[in-house]
Amino acid sequence: MNSVIIPASQRRARNVRILTYRDIDGISNDELQLNYVKTIFRQYKGRTIEIGKRYLSDTGQFITDNQITEVPNTGFNSWWRIFTQFLFPDSEEWIFGESYNPAGPMSNQAQLTIMPAQRVGGSSYQQFFLDGTTHCLFTPIMNWSIDLSMDAKTESTRRRYDAKINKISKLMEEFKDGVPEKDIPSICNQLQIGIEIDMPSSILDKNTDYIKYRSQKKPHKIFKFINTRINHIELNEISNKDNYEEVSQVELKKIFDDTKDFKLWVGSREGSLYQINTLQKVYKLTEEEGYRKEVQEFSELNNLSQFKVEHNSQKGLSKYLLDNVNRLNSLVLDCKFEEGTEDYNTFKEYLEDEEKMLEDESEYKRQNSCEKYRTTFTKGYEYNLKRLEIIDYIHSLKNLNHIDLKRAYTKGAECNYYQGYLGKITDFRRCNKITGLGIYTIYNIKNIPPLLDKLRVLHENNAYPSPELEFYQSLGVTFDIWGGCWGSATDITFTDGMFEKEGGINTIVSGMDVL
Repeated sequence: MNSVIIPASQRRARNVRILTYRDIDGISNDELQLNYVKTIFRQYKGRTIEIGKRYLSDTGQFITDNQITEVPNTGFNSWWRIFTQFLFPDSEEWIFGESYNPAGPMSNQAQLTIMPAQRVGGSSYQQFFLDGTTHCLFTPIMNWSIDLSMDAKTESTRRRYDAKINKISKLMEEFKDGVPEKDIPSICNQLQIGIEIDMPSSILDKNTDYIKYRSQKKPHKIFKFINTRINHIELNEISNKDNYEEVSQVELKKIFDDTKDFKLWVGSREGSLYQINTLQKVYKLTEEEGYRKEVQEFSELNNLSQFKVEHNSQKGLSKYLLDNVNRLNSLVLDCKFEEGTEDYNTFKEYLEDEEKMLEDESEYKRQNSCEKYRTTFTKGYEYNLKRLEIIDYIHSLKNLNHIDLKRAYTKGAECNYYQGYLGKITDFRRCNKITGLGIYTIYNIKNIPPLLDKLRVLHENNAYPSPELEFYQSLGVTFDIWGGCWGSATDITFTDGMFEKEGGINTIVSGMDVL
């Protein structure tokens, strides 16, 4: 979404606060500067605000962006830690840093606008899907029914769809002022269909849905809509969010310029485009120009091909390595369910099987949307509510993010314990000590410092890189070694493309959900 920067003539408006580099520069250091801005945002506790930002990129182009957020009355510090990511174009410097504010006219300086906004959301605004001269919800369903009636091969089929057309006509009259969300499950059952409505943000993230209902009998058709604006939806003929067409950067830019109606896009701060979603189609940058090209350049520069492990001839080593990568997936911070309880076991089960979780979620919501089920099977209804609470908690964990991943994954050589990266593996066997740079399985772990214990990063019979184990030993942690693999060391150089937000290291790292 592009933001609109308030012109100078409007800066004195009482409901607009504007901060510039000039306002911040006089404060002595970054920490005090950030605290100054934090104090200003604290004044908006309990309110919904729109924040716009504008700053110069490395190429001298202005980057603008905005977001609407609710500043909480309680938990402000937690909210602030997450929100400050908006103020950091990269992990090392925020928009009021010197590199984003070169010497020159004030018009080149970064600025931040804060405007109170009226929150409109599912919890505080009941949408009625009717907009314009045609009924945005029923018209596509009516057209589908008419087409099937006209194309019917038998008289009984034609009569069945004519009856459906009559039902739709009555529903259009009943809901002539719009269809509230709460009545959509009933409509699905009456017409034996499914209805899915995506918000714009969920189109780019296939794991999120806004409204998703099915008839209790197997639906004849699933209608997919996009909630493009309040009280209105558009039929989205994209049957699968994973279906897309690959096009070049030149073609993407042309599609962007030629698409005048609704569209969503993803791009870099330098103006490159990676994906465009229209109401009819998804377009993505070709792998030759995007992800694949960057991976190939990165691999060739670092000679990664010589470090490959052939799976079929070395299945034991291959499985050992696969079992011990991306260990961040095992990190659970402040789990709200007590270990050993039924809720905790369900939580772990869903973490390990997302497909089952999503299937259960759909079924629980379908059952609980039925009034007869709620009144007849009260225990089942309450059981479903508890399971949905666990599922919602898991969904919330996906929003965890870090602004320092680029620093963490590209600055390894600056660590005091850096010895290079494990390259060619020469040994894979039992041992009782660190024999060389490698990966080792440990057990009988003792003397874990309180902070590490709270983070739960050390587990019995897990494998860890040897430099990490040496760091733990320096903290007084003791353990026994079962065995592992080790070999030669290599250094890794990150190419410029690996730092792009799409297609580069940020994309690779984002696949490792930190739970």
